[in-house]
Amino acid sequence: MPDAELKADLRPEVLITFGQSLISKALKLYLREFAPRQHWHVQATGPVADTFKSLTRIIRMEPTAFFDQLLPLDKQPFITSELTAAKANSLTSVADATRVAPPPVPLGIPMQANTSEGEDAGAADASYASRWQRAEQWANGFLAGFFAAPNQPFNEFTVFYRTLQLLPEGTALHLANSMAVRYANILGLANRTAEVFANRGTSGIDGCTSTAVGAALAQPTRPVVLLTGDVAFFYDRNALWHNYPLPNLRIVLFNNHAGGIFRLIDGPRQQPELEELFETHQALSAENTSRDFGLRYFPVSTFAELESALPVFFAPEGGAALLEITTDSATNAAFFEHYRTSVRTSFS
Repeated sequence: MPDAELKADLRPEVLITFGQSLISKALKLYLREFAPRQHWHVQATGPVADTFKSLTRIIRMEPTAFFDQLLPLDKQPFITSELTAAKANSLTSVADATRVAPPPVPLGIPMQANTSEGEDAGAADASYASRWQRAEQWANGFLAGFFAAPNQPFNEFTVFYRTLQLLPEGTALHLANSMAVRYANILGLANRTAEVFANRGTSGIDGCTSTAVGAALAQPTRPVVLLTGDVAFFYDRNALWHNYPLPNLRIVLFNNHAGGIFRLIDGPRQQPELEELFETHQALSAENTSRDFGLRYFPVSTFAELESALPVFFAPEGGAALLEITTDSATNAAFFEHYRTSVRTSFS
């Protein structure tokens, strides 16, 4: 993790959130330790969880309407962190979290500071943004260098990284629960035209494949890619049991034969009952499933096989396909721990 000085420099003055909770535990802990002065959550109705223990206001609006009004303010010369009376009318207190509010009034124009104060604020804003940009550049450079290192064991984290680099333009990217959505959250998307979907809910595995299949049927001209683990895939493979073609569907199955997330998160991985009670050992392969449902099948267990398979797998012609990545759960866990250690060492 970054040192304390950098963490303090990156502390936000105002945090604006919408939607549900975050995947990243590290980000949650950071924003709890280095809390913003103001935390606004935008949500039209219903109770609001105080995820970061810093909630100061609930804005009872649809997020799209809120940001439509907020973003043009970027063109104003100076923006203060205080609300005008007009803005205050559109906000409710934290105590009103479960109340259904009437339609809010427009946000209005922010108060304008005097020139000298505005110039100081502008310089501070630029400095703050540059710190985040430098950290982002470092992270991108670190990831590229880390995954380009030679002599890596074949592991699902590196395969995930390389797969994300080759997503087709305009992909509807579906991420199954457990490690699939966590890997993507860590790595980010090189393809900015992709749209991400994830069945988070209560973090269950059910329905991940069904959702991707439904999306492929609903948007037959769009590439739909599902990145999934073995437990989520085999649990829901009857999603493929229908009579409709899916030429735009691509499934990347990370099969470590175990449900390897429990080797990667603190708590379960320290338990002596890890293999017996936490992991889900199975000896299944997706070859029969691919044959049964008419999917082109690409088995991969080395980096060389991966490099050969990915371009053919993602090619628009050929029809629905399944790429099965077979790895070892213990190797995956050791490599991911190596990644975490390298991040801590390099960033500090």
